[in-house]
Amino acid sequence: MTPYPIALFAILTALLGTSCANERRRPEAYDITDTLHWIPYRLVHREAATISVVSSTDSVTIDIAGITVTDTTGPGKLIQDSIDAVLLGNSFITEQVPPNARAFVDTLVAEYRKFTTDFPDTPGGWMVERSADILRNTPSLLVVTVRSYENMGGAHPNHFERYLNFSPSTGRLLTLDSVLAGTYTPTLIAEAERMFRSEREITKESSLSDAGWMFPDDKFTLAVNWMPSREGLVFHYNTYEVGPYVMGTTTITVPYKALKQYLRPGWPR
Repeated sequence: MTPYPIALFAILTALLGTSCANERRRPEAYDITDTLHWIPYRLVHREAATISVVSSTDSVTIDIAGITVTDTTGPGKLIQDSIDAVLLGNSFITEQVPPNARAFVDTLVAEYRKFTTDFPDTPGGWMVERSADILRNTPSLLVVTVRSYENMGGAHPNHFERYLNFSPSTGRLLTLDSVLAGTYTPTLIAEAERMFRSEREITKESSLSDAGWMFPDDKFTLAVNWMPSREGLVFHYNTYEVGPYVMGTTTITVPYKALKQYLRPGWPR
């Protein structure tokens, strides 16, 4: 059966980066000097369920709030590509990263229509929300956070947050080696585990697995997701990364003072 949307609309707004608009798009931003010039955009698509679905309240809602870097060459293009790879990628619908937000939305909508046609008696709609926000924008450091929330009828919604740390002059992503030098890994892991146990109220005597966590071989590991803040290195563990859904997310900060002997010149920034 060919789906017949009851309501269909798309809103695409591209707003120049005025201070008012930028404040709304940067809820956690700090140290913003607008070194990188960018334009926020938002694409929203809502479509009511087809007449074949059990509940008339079922629908698909897709809300993408992204960033368009105005410099489309050199570092700007590298930054844009890295942001889009996370903002528009990581979808079970397709392994390919769509070329733009419109293509991302169209792909999801087509899959939703196919799903409701193939399984007309399945209740529940789809909701996908993704956003990219600039947290820090200085000549020496650009930090972007990408958030995603997806509810497509599973037992639990899926959500993640990803930090992207750039060198504005090159457009390349920073690694921990960009911030720290020497044999810093043992100290960093030890300090991070101490902060993790404190945050999750796990005693030194208890194993991580006994507390319900699922680290490989029951040994603490650093989250892949990190960013430099004013106070230290922030590590964010997304849902399912090291524990079941009920454990939720965990964010810890390893203070710079604990890593003082390993900091490269110019850090913290």
